[in-house]
Amino acid sequence: MRYEHFALVCGHPETLTVSRPADSLSLMDAIEEVFPSSTNVLVLEWGGVSVPLSFKYDVSWILLDAIEMIEQMLSASTLGVVSVLFPSSSFQVEWEITALEDDGIEINATWNSVAGSVEGLLADRSPLRTEASAFIAEWRHLFAVVVRAIDEAQMPVEMIQDYDRLLKLSLAKHPDPGTPQATRGVKESGSGA
Repeated sequence: MRYEHFALVCGHPETLTVSRPADSLSLMDAIEEVFPSSTNVLVLEWGGVSVPLSFKYDVSWILLDAIEMIEQMLSASTLGVVSVLFPSSSFQVEWEITALEDDGIEINATWNSVAGSVEGLLADRSPLRTEASAFIAEWRHLFAVVVRAIDEAQMPVEMIQDYDRLLKLSLAKHPDPGTPQATRGVKESGSGA
């Protein structure tokens, strides 16, 4: 099977030092506090099309959904298809991720609204087939970049809701491609287990 290119190009985004919040913060609010509104951009690469995403305004809105998506993909209780809706106004996307054989996944996407008005190009490249382990590793790298940014901003992590979930996924060992752990929940359910 031929796999198509999926990547999240994060770089090393600039962060702000933040004052201690009075109350707990959602993960979204913490990310909006940590990243300046300047040129910090994550680039999602989908089958040869690049989509710029703002750390402050897009990643803050989609990160919790991405965490849940990866948790479901790694969970033994997943039923073989993982659905996610990213609600950012400049990345309003629906994905349905289905397990394939040999560590593959197929992502059927509905591109409702995307920065750069490239929805048509992205739709032409959907569904996208890629390696599950590589897909998960790309997201885990983004999670690690956000953890590092929160640390650099000196934000007290005990005040951030869902930070423990973010940290757990960012630190988790990346499974080797082709191992059962790489697509555990998706693969098991896809094989009739």
